[in-house]
Amino acid sequence: MQTQPHFDADLERLYEEWEENDDEPLPDDEKPEHLRPRSQISLDDLKKQAKSPEDMLRLSKKGQSIMMFVSVVDPATRKKPIKEFTEALTTRWQSNLYNNHIDAQVYVVEDDRALFMFKEGSQAWEARDFLLKQAECAEISLEGQSIKGPGSIQKNEL
Repeated sequence: MQTQPHFDADLERLYEEWEENDDEPLPDDEKPEHLRPRSQISLDDLKKQAKSPEDMLRLSKKGQSIMMFVSVVDPATRKKPIKEFTEALTTRWQSNLYNNHIDAQVYVVEDDRALFMFKEGSQAWEARDFLLKQAECAEISLEGQSIKGPGSIQKNEL
């Protein structure tokens, strides 16, 4: 179905009028993350709240996006899994995290590796602790630190 030329022109004029009259800036919570003002974190407050250096890092990531890479292994074969296995496993983990109020987006980036994205960065450490209890978890990389999981394959096992 073709639209009438005058209808398209009316829509274009309406859009231009709307844009001209849109002087009101977006509220901070509707802006993209990189345009939002950063909350000023007091180092003294962090020191009071943090019980360890890891706690301090976790608290400093509050309100920021953070990425975590997770390598997996098929516990039945102790070998690198196929992509379908990793997709099914990480989907199950994502559901488990979501049921615990941890919102993560998951992207399988290799047959045995997935990227977990957290909009609320402080949740990444709680997710890490959950994943490190899973038999299929071989390794987690978070903030430049790699941690071996229960599924890690030792050199003498190869």
